[in-house]
Amino acid sequence: VQSHLPTNTMALLRTIHIASIGGNQVATFADVDVCSATGWETLCQVAQALGFPSASLSLVTQSAVVIDHSLPLQESIGPDGCDDPIVLTCVLGPSRVIGVKREHWMMRTNKIGMILGRSLRRHAGDKPCFKICRELDPSLQDDVKQLITDSCAPRLKELIHVAVRAAYRPATATALSTPAEECVFKDESLGACINFSSCRLWTCVPDFSIKDVAPASLWFGGDPDPVFAGAVLWRLLDGWPGAAPDAADGAMAAGPVLEVLFAATHPDLHELGVAAHLMAELEEVATQMGCAAVAVAAVPHQGRRFWAKQGYLVHATLIEIALQGDGDNPSGSSKMQTTLEPGTSLGEFLKSKMLLFTDTPLVVAKVLRTS
Repeated sequence: VQSHLPTNTMALLRTIHIASIGGNQVATFADVDVCSATGWETLCQVAQALGFPSASLSLVTQSAVVIDHSLPLQESIGPDGCDDPIVLTCVLGPSRVIGVKREHWMMRTNKIGMILGRSLRRHAGDKPCFKICRELDPSLQDDVKQLITDSCAPRLKELIHVAVRAAYRPATATALSTPAEECVFKDESLGACINFSSCRLWTCVPDFSIKDVAPASLWFGGDPDPVFAGAVLWRLLDGWPGAAPDAADGAMAAGPVLEVLFAATHPDLHELGVAAHLMAELEEVATQMGCAAVAVAAVPHQGRRFWAKQGYLVHATLIEIALQGDGDNPSGSSKMQTTLEPGTSLGEFLKSKMLLFTDTPLVVAKVLRTS
């Protein structure tokens, strides 16, 4: 992959080769002004060019100096900055937690939603009482953003908006191989540079065409627009090598893992079982596509119970560990750091790939194929 970083008129231009930990060249940036381009800007370019998921990245010089995010490259690189080309090694670490996924939990029930759910089920009989939409209507992008954002912590608003925008991009080979800037979420304070170019979005709407069921306009304050019953935002994680039959967690086929990033249900329509229906169809299609498993970072309360009912098992647990004081903290008081403790080989893989949060105590997954 070859790309360019911004330059200015007082430039000290260098070519930068990015190498893997095994020594293979994975990207090249031509005409980089090492006097102005910061470590963070370079790191974001690497993540975008290579299509890495939410793994933490570090760039290391040949002299084993870790590139500082906040400094111009020349200051971090030191004597190696005289070389042309400059070789930096890209080191992957475990995913960093982004923060809380849901700040509070409040069970919302709505009488209208309960009545609607019963009406749909009564008149639909054994048929599905809602429709799953895989083709997205661009005019409804703001509505689905709002549905997902309202179900999550306010701080995740920009991250969700980036992911939804990416899902609305045309699913072409070019779009996936060369992610646009608007598909990459960046937060320097978290050290996060997350490529959402592979995101996909499915939505679900009540089926008001069912005989004897009143139209949407009578249920939702005269609003004639389609009402989202729910939505699921997901992406594929590549690189799962599978597990042998004699592995501790049993046999698992190799292949992509489908990661559920966010699932949301309209607060008035919880009685419809929307999320369960969405997930059942998503799992069916994921199996047809050759996915090995489906995984999600489960939120507390209803989230953990819901995923258990769908047959998902725990593969990793989020824990807090105490960091003892050091020279910068002479009092010796400990600080708490959140980390993920894998319980299976799949959990170990998900630790390095998934989007994680401080309030998702479990990473759960359902194995779709064992061979």
